[in-house]
Amino acid sequence: MIAKTESLKELKAELLHAADLLATGASNTSLRRVQEKLRPEMKLFLVFNWIPEQGEDIYWLLGDKEEILIVDLPRQGSDESAASMEAIDLRTFSKKKLTAETRRRFEAALEIVKERGSAM
Repeated sequence: MIAKTESLKELKAELLHAADLLATGASNTSLRRVQEKLRPEMKLFLVFNWIPEQGEDIYWLLGDKEEILIVDLPRQGSDESAASMEAIDLRTFSKKKLTAETRRRFEAALEIVKERGSAM
């Protein structure tokens, strides 16, 4: 049990570090610009899943609202204005079938948001 708890702490630290890099523009500036354009009011974005496709990358984010954002972002060199964002409420998303790793990352992200008093 201790190993699982420590693993959760490490996962949460990883998610928060990635969120800090995204917030400062130190990583994935394209995703940051899309977020600022489509959801400027949101301050926290935890990327808990990333799916590389041929011409785009798909990011699953938990923000400081009660929703999951799925962002389809064209690869670098493409037009960022072609990016799209879909919002899914937490209750609906929680019922979705996910891989074990994605479920673990999603639950860690949820815990971070709950600790900050922002969702559910």
